[in-house]
Amino acid sequence: RADGIVKVGGKRVDLDAVAEALKRLDGVGDAVVIPRPGRKGRETDILGVVESAADPAVLRQQLTRLVEAYALPRRILAVKRIPVTSAGKYDRGAIEKLFDRQGLESDAGGD
Repeated sequence: RADGIVKVGGKRVDLDAVAEALKRLDGVGDAVVIPRPGRKGRETDILGVVESAADPAVLRQQLTRLVEAYALPRRILAVKRIPVTSAGKYDRGAIEKLFDRQGLESDAGGD
């Protein structure tokens, strides 16, 4: 789907493919990857939220074996449950708020 594709560093990234790669990591029950406006003007950052008790920095390091460097989420947040709407779909607004509340202390790396 075209809406699941964003440009990061001038390269196309399939958010669903990155989420699927996260789901393949040990200890990850579910994963969602969302785009956010980047810190550098027109750039896009991608952020991942996972249902896991694992250290997000460790998950990000493991993910380097599965996706290209430009497709790595800038931040990964581990939660008990990924927020969903009453219809059972991922609640993108609530997911974005998770990152807003976490601030930089949960930053799992990046450039």
